[in-house]
Amino acid sequence: MGFSRAKADLSDSRFADLRWVSETDSTNADVLRALASESPSDPLGARDLVVVADHQRAGRGRLGRTWEAPHAASLLMTVGTTAVIPDAHRGLLLTAMSCAASEAIVGVCGVRTSIKWPNDLVVERGGVDGGRLKVAGVLAESVPLDGGLTGYAVGIGINCNWAAVEGPLASIATSLDVVSGTTVDREELAVGTIRGFARRLELLESAGSPTALLDEARRLSATLGTEVVVTTPQGRTEGHAVDLDDDGALLVRTGEGVQERVVVGDVVSLRPS
Repeated sequence: MGFSRAKADLSDSRFADLRWVSETDSTNADVLRALASESPSDPLGARDLVVVADHQRAGRGRLGRTWEAPHAASLLMTVGTTAVIPDAHRGLLLTAMSCAASEAIVGVCGVRTSIKWPNDLVVERGGVDGGRLKVAGVLAESVPLDGGLTGYAVGIGINCNWAAVEGPLASIATSLDVVSGTTVDREELAVGTIRGFARRLELLESAGSPTALLDEARRLSATLGTEVVVTTPQGRTEGHAVDLDDDGALLVRTGEGVQERVVVGDVVSLRPS
């Protein structure tokens, strides 16, 4: 209880400030509130913290969606930072967390996941979306702070120990214990993900191009190389997902040969014909 092992393991790290709660509305909201109320005005005093909850009463996904999970069966966690990140790199916070979690999941329970652009981790298990099932989702948010700082909250929910996924969810989601056949150590998974995110965050803080992170995201992508249907606020696009650009946007080549850049949207990969 209390993620005491995780706190001890992270005591020497950038994210040593790990706060566990049994229940909350939203770990992202908790982190943004903490950054706004506790962050110093001096940019040199940047804050880093993590909030982990056993249950979220109002857990959120992209586009205002909700996500329900059994109590203490998932890793529900938000990493917060006031790091100074160049504007061109801010869109890659989702990518940094997705890559970190994918690496940690392999290390903890041996399950290989892919990244469904922009923010889901999936496994190949016969789901309706191109044959894939979701095991995790990422949500990044930000808030302006005093002193010209920006507070970032990068949340992730990983389905760890659900025992079974039933009903309508069974066609779109699964849990790591179902896939691996073993109970997942949530604290070990939290530590691996946090340390991995910290390493990748350093790349985003640099003024140089985060080439290594982008290359990793391309290798892990479940979307690149597939035929996709993309729904955006501007409409619907069908085409071939060809690449990620330098800020993580998806590049889609349509049937007319036009390359479109998608920054925000829902993507469905089509099954091979």
